[in-house]
Amino acid sequence: MDFSKIPHARGKGFAIFFPGDPAPIVLPYPQGEESLSFEHSRLLALMRERVDEVPGIEFSPGGKFCGVQGSVTRYKLADSDEIRCSRGALVVGSDGKASAVRRIFDPGSESRVVSHMAGLLVDDLELTIEGFAHVLIGAPGPVLVYRIGERKVRVCFDVPSSLLSSCRSGSGLWSAYGAVFPQSMRASVQRALEGRRVQWAANRIRNRDWYGQDSVALVGDAAGHTHPLSACGMTLALLDAECLGRVATVSEYVRERQARTRVPEIVSHVLYRVMSDDDPGSVTLRHGLRRLWRTDPVLAGRAMRLLTTEETGLAAFSRIFLGGVSAALNELGRSSARQSIGSTAADFAGLVAFARWLIGDLAMRPASSSLGHGPVARATA
Repeated sequence: MDFSKIPHARGKGFAIFFPGDPAPIVLPYPQGEESLSFEHSRLLALMRERVDEVPGIEFSPGGKFCGVQGSVTRYKLADSDEIRCSRGALVVGSDGKASAVRRIFDPGSESRVVSHMAGLLVDDLELTIEGFAHVLIGAPGPVLVYRIGERKVRVCFDVPSSLLSSCRSGSGLWSAYGAVFPQSMRASVQRALEGRRVQWAANRIRNRDWYGQDSVALVGDAAGHTHPLSACGMTLALLDAECLGRVATVSEYVRERQARTRVPEIVSHVLYRVMSDDDPGSVTLRHGLRRLWRTDPVLAGRAMRLLTTEETGLAAFSRIFLGGVSAALNELGRSSARQSIGSTAADFAGLVAFARWLIGDLAMRPASSSLGHGPVARATA
């Protein structure tokens, strides 16, 4: 697709802003890769335009999926009760988090809400470090700030369910989150909160544990979804589609995607918990990661390889996680002289509890296999 047809911005990585730090931690994508950021609606329009150009495709915008029986798919056209049938060797469910295809074939699977996202567009906002998505830590939830066009920046506030009612207004959001913004950005964001409508969405999580069977395959959010903080959702969707177009059977697709998405899911879950929770284990690991990212560029680079799905091996994830634990223990050693023995013991117990949670999360997922590295694609809607 020709992305030059829609307004977009290119990104070089992430800048992480921790409270009290004089400067953000800059984490570039490895080997100079770039991300593309744009408005979701414009991407859909571009994709539909491309579909219309491909011979042999019947595109029915607004149609409703009604079911599958054998090789026959039933659907309704928009504003019509007429049921049509389409025959094909493969049914692909790419219908998002509320996938109707998945509900038919995997009815017991449900996603869960972990928080809510308040989205805001800000005009002419100058980022602290242009070309890098900003992650602001220190509010009730992380804030993600990234450019989607020459003059437009999207600001995403992660709001815990417990604060949803108090943060519904722009003033409520600013009261809870305003302090974490760099000084140069505060006035523009506050004005936008006062004058523009905030868009809300639930942040849902569903493990990628069912990719399809027989002649049915799921791709993208239909197969599973993680918290958007790691910005890997569209990347995984593109890699799903690439894999499905390359392999010979649905069973081969299922095996490959289960193996290659196990670690990206875990990375997303761990990153969100470390950046948002205030339990002793998450807070201690947060301090450890801050130290690791500032002082060890090699491990920081490896962490970014995991985040971009360039590396999907469990061994690589284990090295990064243990590096974070080691840095966290060093931080505990430094702070033990300044805090009580009981507080230090609680932080250590929190690390142990976090590790147990992680091991339990790993045990719930299909076993990984040695498939090598998958292709890298980055896109942020």
